[in-house]
Formats: sequence, structure tokens, C-alpha cells
Amino acid sequence: MSQLVPAWSFGPNMSQPRIEMNATILPSGKVLALGGSLNDEDNNTASLNADLYDPVANTFSSAGANSFPRLYHSVSLLLPDATVWVAGRNPARGSYQTQMEIYQPAYLFTRDPLGNVILATRPGIASSPTTASYGSTFLVSTPDANNISSIALIRAGAATHAFDMDQRMVGLSFTNLGSGKLQVNAPANGNLAPPGYYMLFLVNSSGVPSVAKWIQVRPRGSFKLAITPASNTVTHGSTSTYTVAVIPANGFQSTVNLAAQSPNARITVSISPTSITPNGTSTLTVNVAANATPGVYTVRVIGTNAQLSATGKLTLTVQ
Repeated sequence: MSQLVPAWSFGPNMSQPRIEMNATILPSGKVLALGGSLNDEDNNTASLNADLYDPVANTFSSAGANSFPRLYHSVSLLLPDATVWVAGRNPARGSYQTQMEIYQPAYLFTRDPLGNVILATRPGIASSPTTASYGSTFLVSTPDANNISSIALIRAGAATHAFDMDQRMVGLSFTNLGSGKLQVNAPANGNLAPPGYYMLFLVNSSGVPSVAKWIQVRPRGSFKLAITPASNTVTHGSTSTYTVAVIPANGFQSTVNLAAQSPNARITVSISPTSITPNGTSTLTVNVAANATPGVYTVRVIGTNAQLSATGKLTLTVQ
């Protein structure tokens, strides 16, 4: 996204030649590459090596080994606990590998003062929202706020035939507000993060990720105004009333301020109450003077909320 003229370029060699392998994006930003074989569905040339690709250094390093060949029809998926589930393959047509494996990346471990391998201390997410709208900000509570170095959304995996083409990692900028609160900037639009469900990971300064929280990324909430009935025929010197309602979209639940606009001085309008939510209604009252000119008029109701606005229209025929 940062390149003005994107182009393919060759990267470093992996530990073995392989096709039909799996590659999984990790919360650290590195990519786990495993499985595959030199020849299609060939156990004799299968790779059991796991390689870890570092996109910053543009290097591969050893990341251990899996126990079973993972050829065509295999899968590897990032789990919310930042491990990777590895399963599947068909060693022959109609035959399938039944064993599953869990890969635990090195970022989950550290060493104690005596050099023994122990579990690393992970940052925690005390609370986070279940939804986020494009261009908005949201709060994440964590006792480790002062030690968070990066925050990312990783799209839920959807692998088939050894390929997961729907993967996406979106880094998020954030501000430490103090008192264990992080203000996080949601993706600006659907080009960066298509609507859907993502895992929200916090990563501390030691490169250790949290257990993820699920969050739905969606368009910003909006609304429309509906006037019932939308049209009416009235006579001189009459008064009529109409119901105004807020029709929400994408989870909109905020208060909308209302104002009615008259088409001319001989038709007066009022609205009460002047603010409602999607759960409430307002009454539009229209008074037509005895000397009003016959014709068709449009009465408008304007609804506003922060940077959002919508217009409802009433078609009024005066006889």
C-alpha cells in the first residue's frame, strides 16, 4: 500500500523447494511457511521444515519442524491464542491425513535466569469493543498499556487446497491515554480492511502477543428519516399530523436532532420532540392557512447527528 508503483520481487530461498505449501501471517508481522513438497502430492519430496519469513529483514529462518507431511488439501490457520493450527493433506486420492498439530511460535516462550525455557508473560486485553466503524476510534483497556508496541487486526482465516488467499493484517495506530486505556484508530475504509470479523492483537515491547479479541469491522453507522404518511391531500384552513421515525443502518443508535422546514409562509410546520433515537418517534404538525394557494408542496424534515444528516420529505397537495 505504501509503494507508488507496486511490483513483484524475488525473496530469499526457503529451506527446501516446495509447492502447495501453507503460509500464515502471525501477530508479529512475520509469516510462518510450512508444508508442501517439491513434486505434487509426493511424500518423498515433502518438506517437514517450518520457515519463518521476516518481511523487514527479507530473510527466512528456521522455525522448527512439523511431524506429518502437509501436502495438497492441507491447512494452517492462526488461532486467537496466537498459535497456528495445522491439519489435513491427501497422501493419495481418497486418503486423508487425520492427525492435527498445533504450532507454538517462539514469541510465546522466553528463558528464566537459569536459562530454562518458560512461557513468556503475555499482555492482556481487559476490554475492547465488539464492533468498530471505518474512520472511528475505539478504546482498549489493558493493564499493560505502557508496554504495548503495536496493535493489529488479522482477518479470520479461510483456507482451501493449501491456500489462504483471504489473509490480511492491518496495523493500527494508537495513543496511550494513561490509566490502562489505549485509544485505537480503526481502519480508514474498506480498501484497507474489508468488512468482516478480525482478531485484535496487542503486542508488547518484547514481541509477545496477547490472546486476541474478536471485533467486527463495518461501515460507519448512518440513518434515514421516514415520514408516515409520505404524502397527503389537505384543504384550506386544516391541520394534519405525521409520524417521523429514524431508520438506522450499520448499528446506528445515536440521538438525531430534528428540524422542520416549511415550503412557504402560508403553510406552517412544527415538530415535537425535536430529538429522537431509532427507538422513538416524533410528530410533525402542518397547518395550512385559509388563504394558502392550491398546489403541491414539499415539507422537509432535517435530521442531524455529529457529521451525519438526512432529509425526510412529505408531499402535500393543497386543494
